[in-house]
Amino acid sequence: MPYVAAKDLAGIPIKDREKLNPYIFALTGKMRRVRSLKDLDALAPEIRNLADAIGEVANGYQYEGAFAGELNYSLHMILFDLIPDARYWVAADITGMLEELLFLFNTAGLTNVLARYRGEMETTISFGEDRAFIDILEWAFVQVARNSAQDDSRRSKRFILGVLRHIDMELYRRLWAVYEDLQIEKNGDVPGYAKWREKIAELLERLRQERADKRA
Repeated sequence: MPYVAAKDLAGIPIKDREKLNPYIFALTGKMRRVRSLKDLDALAPEIRNLADAIGEVANGYQYEGAFAGELNYSLHMILFDLIPDARYWVAADITGMLEELLFLFNTAGLTNVLARYRGEMETTISFGEDRAFIDILEWAFVQVARNSAQDDSRRSKRFILGVLRHIDMELYRRLWAVYEDLQIEKNGDVPGYAKWREKIAELLERLRQERADKRA
C-alpha cells in the first residue's frame, strides 16, 4: 500500500478513519460478546453501518475500486482490536483463516459467498472455546467484505481478493516476521536456517569481492 504523510498503515487519510472508526469499534465491541449464531445475526446493523460508511467514504474519491483501501483499513482495525496476543499459533490461525476466505470468495463469487459461508463454515464455529475468536473474526471479514463490494462483478471480487492477500502479506511483514526474529534472538535459530544464512552470506561476500577485483 502507498504511504504518504498523515495516513495510517493502510494509506487511509485521517479524515477517512475518523469516519470509519466509530462503526468499526461499534462492531468489535459487540463481537466480543458473541456466544451463538443468534448473537452473530444480531450484528447485522453494525455490519451494514460499517459497509455503508466504507461506501460513502469511497464514493468521495470517484474512481473504481476506491472501496478497497477503506476495506483494507477496516479489516485491519477489526483484527487488531480482537487478536489476543502476538503468538505463533495466532499467526498461523489468522493466515489459515485468510486463505480460507480467499478460496471462498474465489470459488463462490460475490453472488453466492454468503450462502456458501453459511452452509459450509458458519455452522462449525466453536462458540465458547478460547480460540473461537478466529471463527468470529472470519465471519466478520466475510460480512464486511461482501457488503462493501461496489457490485457483484468479477472486478469487485478481484479487489476483495487483493485486499485479503495484502492483509496477510502486511501482517507477516510487520508483525509475524518481527515476532519470529525476536524468538530467534531469545531461543536461537533453527540449525538449517543458520547454516544456509551463513552460506548465502559467504556467497554474497564472494560476489562482492569478485566485482571489486574486476573494478581494480
